[in-house]
Amino acid sequence: MPTKGTPKQTIRVDPALWARFGEAVGDRAASIRAYMAWMLREPGAKLPKRPDSIPQTAESDQAEDPPSSGV
Repeated sequence: MPTKGTPKQTIRVDPALWARFGEAVGDRAASIRAYMAWMLREPGAKLPKRPDSIPQTAESDQAEDPPSSGV
């Protein structure tokens, strides 16, 4: 795994989404690295586990899952 000497990369993310992600996973960098390794099928990489609960926002409290198409 990368060490603190690994070059930093910059991505654009909505600040509220970034904050909620940090609350949900704790170590954002480790979660992103694990996802990238899994996506690229690195040997031994596993899909990161989703958190059991996530921080809610006013918008997500009102959002509903789309209805099933029944197919």
